[in-house]
Amino acid sequence: MVTKSNIDLFMDTINKANTISICSHISPDGDAIGSSTGLYLLLKEIGKEVYLIKNDEFPSNLRFVYNENYYTDTTPFETDLFILTDVAHHDRIGIGKEYKELAKDSLVIDHHQTDGGYCDKNLIVSTMSSTCQLITDLAIANGLNISKETATYLYLGMLTDTNRFLYDYTSADTLRTAAELLDRGADKGMIHLALYESMNVDYLLLQAEVIEKAKRFNDGKFILASLTNEQLNRYGLDHDETEGLVSIIKSIDGIELACLVKEHDLEDQKISFRSKDSVNVSELAKEFGGGGHIRAAGCTLLMTNEQAFDKMYERLKQL
Repeated sequence: MVTKSNIDLFMDTINKANTISICSHISPDGDAIGSSTGLYLLLKEIGKEVYLIKNDEFPSNLRFVYNENYYTDTTPFETDLFILTDVAHHDRIGIGKEYKELAKDSLVIDHHQTDGGYCDKNLIVSTMSSTCQLITDLAIANGLNISKETATYLYLGMLTDTNRFLYDYTSADTLRTAAELLDRGADKGMIHLALYESMNVDYLLLQAEVIEKAKRFNDGKFILASLTNEQLNRYGLDHDETEGLVSIIKSIDGIELACLVKEHDLEDQKISFRSKDSVNVSELAKEFGGGGHIRAAGCTLLMTNEQAFDKMYERLKQL
């Protein structure tokens, strides 16, 4: 639940600005896209001059909500206010850092426990399931109109960041906020069909291969898997289409902690952690310069896939 100070900070900061630039993190997920685009539409509706920064390539699995007319892709320029949404660690700001440095004022809106607060003002509520939930609650508390399109973007972020409301930080308040978005016309049918009812059969085959080659240890409670570019190319997939793979691995009976080492480049590995009950993976990710939530976190290792796999194995078997 948002506090009065959260509500006031949000609206007071917005009211003082005429031109506003909005940015989320690189390699955007549903909450990054939902929060930044949802906020962009909210602020456009109240008459602000708003610029949505294209910080990275749009993920292919979320192309069904892409609108190229919303994005600005130019040399960074000055605005009255820069807003950063859903960024757990400063190294994921990308080109947004240049917009922040040029802006007269800056505001973080986020729900990550590990968000260090990189802006002049910080609106971080770690009890929220997603940044989209936080923005929705702030909008409702301030009496802002949430259109059907805005509601759809915000619902997208809530749905994906909670893994369809399955994660343990999904609360009664989370579901009430989601219901508010559905009441305002959020197109949940379109989202569910595109994300969960249109699976590529090659992705199913890839899942089987990754799981078959994964290593189980610590009495079978931990599982460590890897995903390489060679595998993606062989199955004709890209990284965006495998976004939920680590959660699928975690869902295996008897698994408490899942770790997936994903090759983005020869010496650039994205590490994803998921846990069920006993392991705080946020603290684990912070050991390697990353961050996230208690049950879902990640980091980056600049080494080969095999080296990162071995490094994770050595660390995880100590838990």
